[in-house]
Parts: sequence; C-alpha cells; structure tokens
Amino acid sequence: MKKMKKVLALLTAGALMFGCMFTSCSNGSSGDGSGSGGTGGNSTTTDDTKPTDDTKPGDETIEEGEYPYTESEVAQITTNISEAFIKLKLRTKATAFLPTETAPAANLTEGIEKYTISEKYKQVFYIDPATDTIYYYNPAASKRKMTLGNTAAGLFMNCQKITKIDLSGFDTRDVTSMENMFKDCKELIFIQLGELVDNYYHVFNTDKVTTMEGMFSGCEKYGTVGLTNQVRLQDLKTDNLTSVREMFKDCKNLRYISFNTRAKIEGTGLEGMFSGCETLHGVFINYIDTSLVTSFEDMFLNCKKLKTLDELKYKKTDDKYNWDVSNVTNFARMFCGCESIEKLELSNWDTSKGSKWDDMFSYCHNLKTIQVWTEYPTWTGDGDVFRECWALEGGNGTKWDGHKISMWHAHVDEKGNPGYFTGL
Repeated sequence: MKKMKKVLALLTAGALMFGCMFTSCSNGSSGDGSGSGGTGGNSTTTDDTKPTDDTKPGDETIEEGEYPYTESEVAQITTNISEAFIKLKLRTKATAFLPTETAPAANLTEGIEKYTISEKYKQVFYIDPATDTIYYYNPAASKRKMTLGNTAAGLFMNCQKITKIDLSGFDTRDVTSMENMFKDCKELIFIQLGELVDNYYHVFNTDKVTTMEGMFSGCEKYGTVGLTNQVRLQDLKTDNLTSVREMFKDCKNLRYISFNTRAKIEGTGLEGMFSGCETLHGVFINYIDTSLVTSFEDMFLNCKKLKTLDELKYKKTDDKYNWDVSNVTNFARMFCGCESIEKLELSNWDTSKGSKWDDMFSYCHNLKTIQVWTEYPTWTGDGDVFRECWALEGGNGTKWDGHKISMWHAHVDEKGNPGYFTGL
C-alpha cells in the first residue's frame, strides 16, 4: 500500500500534465494472454529455446530499444485489455487508472477483482474496491511496458467517473490512431502520458500517430485544478499527424494550449479543434502546415475568453507554411462567439477559394480590427458574417452597422467603398 501511495504522490507532484481521448474498445474474448511461441523480445532467448532454469518466465530483461513482444502476443494482450476494461467496469465504476509496483493479492477473483493481461509476463489489472481505482501491475524486472498495439482509439471513451489516468507504463510505438481516446471523460482532471526519469519528462511515443480527432473532446472538468489547465504538446512527435479535428472540443475549463508540430494537416482535419473551449485564454501553435486544409469550420467557435491569435499570420518556416489557407473553401463560424478577441491579423491570407463564410466573425463583441493583406482585398461569397460585431471598425473609419453584416462588407475599408477590414 505504501508503494501505491508513492505512485499517487508522483502523479500530483507536477510532472508534465495532459488532458483526455478515444472510441469504444472492441469486445474480445478472455484468455490467459500468453500468446503463442515467441519470447517477448528477450535478447538472449529465441522461439526455439527456453529461459534458463533460474529465470522465471516474464522476468527476463530486454535490450534498450528492442521491441518486446511478438505479433501474436500483441494481439492477445490488446484483446485482454479490452476485456479487462469490461470485466472491471472501467467505464461505469472506476475513478482512476494507475500503475503500481505492488502485485495483486493472491485471493482476488479472476474476471471480477482482477484480470490477467499476460500470464507469461505477469501483467495484471486489478481493482481496489475501497477507492474503485484500477491498478495495472507489470513486473519492473522485465523492463517491458504494456503494449497498446496499433490503436488506442476510444480506449477511455465515456468513462463516467474516472478522474485520473496515468499511461506512463504503456508502449505506444505502433499506435496510429488516438481518435476519441479520452472523449467524454467528463470528470477527468488529470492524465499523464509519460514518465519522469532523472528530472526529465519522457512523453509517450506518437511517431506513427496519424489522427488525434476528438482525443480530449468533452473532457469538461479538465483544467479545474493545479497545473492541469495547461496542455503542452510541444514534446510530442507529430510528423505523421493529419487530423486534429475536434481534438479539444468542449474542454470547458482548459485555459492554455501549446502545440508545436511538424504535422501536415489535411482536408477537414482542423474543424472544431477548439470549439466550445469557453475559458481558453491562449493558443500557441507553431510550424503547422495547413496547405492541404480545405475547412476551418468551427475551429475557434465560442472560445469566449480568447483575446489574441497572433500566430495566425501566414509565414514560411523550414520549407513548411504556417496558416497557408490557399485551398480552404469553408470558413464558417471559424471565430464565431470569440467575445473577448480584439484584433485578428490575417495577413497574407489567400482566401480566393473561399465559398462558405457563414458567421465567420459573428458575435465577436469586442473585435475592433481585422487586418488583411491588400493583395487580396476582396473576399467573395455570400452569407452574414458580422452579426453583433459591435466594436468593429474598418481602416478608413467605417463603423459596424447592424444593417450591414453580409459579405458585401468583407473587404478593405476605402473612401467611397466602405468595408470592415484594415489593409496591410
């Protein structure tokens, strides 16, 4: 029990914190998790040999960087994890999911109080009935993290009571999808996606991840305590990421997001990314390539506390383009409901392909200035885009008029041609 308390203490000590993500786990048949053949990546044992007499199965060590499981073992382990979540009532009963160095008691009932993930590697999930915490036990001697296979989609989706999740003991090197991973974990306030080693935080492996759609969507309480009101994604490797659609949708208590990425987002992959983040104060996005994006619909919808978005300037960095909007056709409600924002600098935005603009700037009550590049002075299309933009004023002094809220006024303000934009 002392070791369990030590783990909990580490979780609250201020290691890098995160938020919530994925789709429901598939039902798999239960099994002993032993897999077939193989050695789990043992550097001194092959499929045709057995551990020496003084080495117990699951205790053998592996070389640094060596993949510790066979293909059949991965299939069995991931099936057992899905089944364990069902049997231990993760989604309806559990309040936390945490690692432990304490093996489960021998008298726990298999399939009710504990679930064996791998008999070979002694990996077990078990529940503490006093706190409804699910612990995952993995013998430290093996140096073998638990595997999630190639998907973590929906892994914790709709966990009704869970407040803490620590995945520092999991190997995610083959995961390609984190879609909806923590979606609708409405009570979740803490998630740890790495481990602290020698005062350095090692985030988990996202090298192969292509989608984080809905990853933290609906995590309404995330951001209510401690440092967990910040999500810092700059340490994740996201070179293969193509979609972050609705990634933080309705994270109502989240205040700051820092997102450094080399990702090349495609199609509708940015739609609704921060939609409904009502207390979001700051968004810091660097190095994102949007040249293949076709829609910004609802991206910042109802971000009521957001005051600035300076990083929306189009610029080239290391042969990649930040905020290249030249292929975007849909800008509907992109900034709608951003009540606190005062200035938008959309310099060098080529919006010539834009065709859908509905309420792009509507209900931005304090928006005073929209700066655009004079090389693209006219935004063409139909629809009302300036509803209740009470403070808006064009570069030549044209003030917002409640009777003039359509795309007809989405151009640089000039003498004899009144508009609501300021030219650069």
